[in-house]
Amino acid sequence: MRSANLTELFTTSTTGYNTIVDPKTNSSVYVLTNGGGNANLTPETAKTFTTGFVYSPPALPGFNISVDYFDIDIDNVITTVSAQDIVTRCANGNADMCSRVTRDATGGISRIVSTYVNLANYKTDGVDAEISYATNLDRLIPDAPGRIRARWLMTWVNSLTTNDGVSKIEYVKSQGYSFGLGTPKSRMTAALDWSGKVFSANLRARYISPGNYNNTVDLVNGHIKAYTYVDLGVQAKLPEVMGHEVELYANATNLFDKDPPVSSLYSPYYDVIGRYVTVGARMRF
Repeated sequence: MRSANLTELFTTSTTGYNTIVDPKTNSSVYVLTNGGGNANLTPETAKTFTTGFVYSPPALPGFNISVDYFDIDIDNVITTVSAQDIVTRCANGNADMCSRVTRDATGGISRIVSTYVNLANYKTDGVDAEISYATNLDRLIPDAPGRIRARWLMTWVNSLTTNDGVSKIEYVKSQGYSFGLGTPKSRMTAALDWSGKVFSANLRARYISPGNYNNTVDLVNGHIKAYTYVDLGVQAKLPEVMGHEVELYANATNLFDKDPPVSSLYSPYYDVIGRYVTVGARMRF
């Protein structure tokens, strides 16, 4: 059981603009959106089930596997509803959502109110998994220096839905719309690290499964292909300075400067900046 927090109750009004598809006209509109808190929120209640296992075989020291299943079912869930979902739910017959949509004299949408609300239900289930292996490199390659660690992580989402009491929306694969609950079917991260006495390096690949911009909207070019980003980092330890350890580092994120999907600005899944490099130094006191 959870009551609304201060942010959900009392955040002052926010103003933004979103491009949405009006279900009445099936055309794109750029519309004013107001968000903020809602002092009338009531507590949400949830039933959550998780189970999993960890396996570390004695015959292979440093090797680990973990798998966890989750099932989350929240009634009266406290959440925000994206501008697109508000007009979609209104078109599906939800009168409360229609009260949040203002239309002008011509029938066009002029304003949408997207404050926190209580929806009837939120439900999701899926699997988290991890495989890792760490060992001295000379166990694999004779006389090779340093230590390596390989790690693979995955999240697979079977379903993620919200129900407003009138209609239910499935958000899995609806992953391009940055202001909604959309999530990819699966995300994976694979990393390989090597560390020596002076130098170390790490290589990482981030994978996002294919999906769509927004499944609730019929878009001709709404499909998003699978994405893989590559990151690289290197570090070097310097001689101690006044008894303190000093390390130089450089990291390149999105090493190959992969462009994001169209209209994925502010996306939590895609790199909308492009390749960027950071360099710096650390001193441990």
